[in-house]
Amino acid sequence: MTQLQEEITSLPQGIDSDISVFGEIPAPTHILRILLARAIVGRPELLIFDGMIHDMQPTIRDAILRRICSRDESWTVLFVSTDPNLTPYVDRRIVLEDSGTSVPLLPS
Repeated sequence: MTQLQEEITSLPQGIDSDISVFGEIPAPTHILRILLARAIVGRPELLIFDGMIHDMQPTIRDAILRRICSRDESWTVLFVSTDPNLTPYVDRRIVLEDSGTSVPLLPS
């Protein structure tokens, strides 16, 4: 789901490999995907994304979004974002204006 399988299997000891500050530093996108994996492993009811998804490579990001936002998943996903590219992945979009009022842009 987090598109880490290939990277993990390429490590010398796979999932049991140590990641150390004295060794190779993981790329920021790897760190984001590890954080995402940690967040979803417990099957939460709510996932909140506040900007982290924007820093991923587009192909990886789209694959992750398709899986996370799948109707087969039982959780609710909430994006706090200004990115209109997330619109295809959501059922409902709410825009907060400067005055703090909300205006639904997509039907619920």
